[in-house]
Amino acid sequence: MFGKWHLGDNYPYRRGDRGFHEVVRHGWVLEYQAGLIGERFFDDTYWHNGTTQKYKGYCCTDVFLFRRPWNFIEEKQNDPFFLLYPTRANMDH
Repeated sequence: MFGKWHLGDNYPYRRGDRGFHEVVRHGWVLEYQAGLIGERFFDDTYWHNGTTQKYKGYCCTDVFLFRRPWNFIEEKQNDPFFLLYPTRANMDH
């Protein structure tokens, strides 16, 4: 599961609690900080399987939509998998 999730960030509604083994995401903090201190969506820290990790690029396209999902698909290409890929790209900007 890579990207947007609006079903809860506490047990039992977190992504990993719902069966996803690979999760890269941002939380409400990213949205909140962006509104307070300006755009911070480039080269930032996001959650990866429960720990924070620094990523290069723009979160909504470079990290969530291209790099991590593509790597996941390459890693799992010989195995069956389910990939949830909800975009966060806003069309109103």
